[in-house]
Amino acid sequence: MDRALVREELHCDKGAFELVEAASRQEFDTLLRAKNYDLVLSDFNILGFTGFQVLDAVQERMPGTPVIIVTGTGSEEVAVEAIKRGAADYVIKTPSQIRRLPHLIKTILETQRLRIEQKKAEASLREYQQLMVKTFASLHDAVFIIDADTVEIISCNQAASEIFGYDLDEMIGRTTTFLHIDEAALEEFRGYLYSSIKEKGFLGHLEFRMRRRDGTVFPTEHSVAVLEDEQGQRIGWVSVVRDITKRKLAEEQERELRIIAEALRDTALALSGPLEIDQVFDRILENVWRVVPGESINLMLVEGECVTIVRQIGHEKSGWKAGTQLIWKLSECSYLKRMAATRKPLLIRNTRKSPYWNEVVGGEWIRSYIGAPIVSEDKEVIGIMSMGHSKARFFAPHHVERLSSFAGQVAIALRNAQTQQALRRRGEELQRLTIRLAEAEENERRRLARELHDGVGQSLAVLGLNLGDIREQIEQAGLDAGLSLADRSLALVEEVIQNIRDVMDDLRPPMLDDEGLFSTLSWCCDRFSERTGIEMLVLGKDLEPRPAGNVENTLFRIAQEALTNVTRHARASRVTISLEEEREEIELAIEDNGSGFDDTAPRSTGQRHGWGLVNMRERAEAIGGTLTIETTLDQGTTIRVRVPRG
Repeated sequence: MDRALVREELHCDKGAFELVEAASRQEFDTLLRAKNYDLVLSDFNILGFTGFQVLDAVQERMPGTPVIIVTGTGSEEVAVEAIKRGAADYVIKTPSQIRRLPHLIKTILETQRLRIEQKKAEASLREYQQLMVKTFASLHDAVFIIDADTVEIISCNQAASEIFGYDLDEMIGRTTTFLHIDEAALEEFRGYLYSSIKEKGFLGHLEFRMRRRDGTVFPTEHSVAVLEDEQGQRIGWVSVVRDITKRKLAEEQERELRIIAEALRDTALALSGPLEIDQVFDRILENVWRVVPGESINLMLVEGECVTIVRQIGHEKSGWKAGTQLIWKLSECSYLKRMAATRKPLLIRNTRKSPYWNEVVGGEWIRSYIGAPIVSEDKEVIGIMSMGHSKARFFAPHHVERLSSFAGQVAIALRNAQTQQALRRRGEELQRLTIRLAEAEENERRRLARELHDGVGQSLAVLGLNLGDIREQIEQAGLDAGLSLADRSLALVEEVIQNIRDVMDDLRPPMLDDEGLFSTLSWCCDRFSERTGIEMLVLGKDLEPRPAGNVENTLFRIAQEALTNVTRHARASRVTISLEEEREEIELAIEDNGSGFDDTAPRSTGQRHGWGLVNMRERAEAIGGTLTIETTLDQGTTIRVRVPRG
């Protein structure tokens, strides 16, 4: 090969090529082992080997690298053989052919580059196709590829077969009509599909019910995307269908658990609230009805060998009138007797086949039954909750568990009711005792006042008369020194008599019986103001008709105690007492402008819960009233008492 001529032509294309030359077989082998080359240009005849040998060596060492063979002979056979062996081209050593070498090399290299990129793209496409096939096959959701014109299934994955129960070849080539419940359901689905595609370009997460091969209907979630060709024309659909049966079951279980929690919380609120026991029973039954499906529910209390139905829902099924209390003997109801004996709940799936079931009046319709004993703290069965249904095998173990939970709350309600009843009895006894003590106190006050009046008072009056006579005799005898002593003695007797009268008035003012509460309060306040110098204001009027005697006594004594507290603690300059009547209640208010006290102070301070306040509150509560205290430090105190007329 004319190396100089070839080198000159290639160098003319400045910077286009980097040349490495070999003039012998040894040099060629060394260069071939040293690195890879983009193209090999070889003379056909080289010292020691031929262009075909160069071609074979390059194909072995660098497969795919293009080789151009240049020769001075124009043998067509050699050219054909070279091309057959894999040469990229065959060039004859003529000036015109040599001049086209740069262009030829560039063309071959560009063709090689494009071929390599195409192979890479084809390899990537094969990998992507394999990945898509694997993904398509491994998806747990059913995937359908649907033709846009025929609306037939072109392809679907194994999950579609598993979800719907058809073999793949049974689904391919058919429209999806057979997968829908009926034609109406199909039309409804298409309505959602077309409107969503028009609005958003796809359908996402539509929940819809479909049908399996065995006829069962199950919930699914659909996502549909449009397939388009290069011109943007719709050629098909990809529909992904997810079986959401487990999810729906979980949602339903969550919903049921939420309802159970709400029902239990509502029952707990009823147990801790101010409701009467019958109202609590009604709330419990209503909450049981929310979480345990049934057609009737009974709440029974066990006393000895008898069972009494005290609350019921669904009594119409049994032909009982609302509010009817039915009493049975345990010996007559084997299923009730069993629960009472074992203290365990009972599930009867089919009453016609159970050895524990025997029909009672009103229970002929029951085919499935559950019951839960109500057990007290000392392990005694004090009641039973039960439910019935007309369908056999309707109830399941989880229904029994729920019913048992509420049976435990009924036990708490009964225990609370017993405790409240005992507290109520003790409160009533305490109230009666307080009333008797108040009556005894008033009677004792009357007795003492009467004895002071009839005994000491009269004796002092006689003593005063005697001292008066003595004074006259002393004066007549002219004993001036004794007159002063007699006058002081008479004054002392008068003072003692007045003190006795004050004590008598404090013990039991006669006007409380004669003139009533308001007049007595006015008189009492006048005396209090004279004695203490505190300004008094009494508001109100006489109550007509007059309230019961014990009511007047109680309110007067509370007013007395309040004024005593003002004197001892309040440092007040003004006190206002008001007496008002509203409907069947009387309100007495004592308000001062004194120092007030800390209402949050502990009992040890002697202020918030002093004996005087305790005594006033007990007096009010003894006649069914209430006493409230409003106080602020340095701003005074107001005591309000509300009592029934009696």
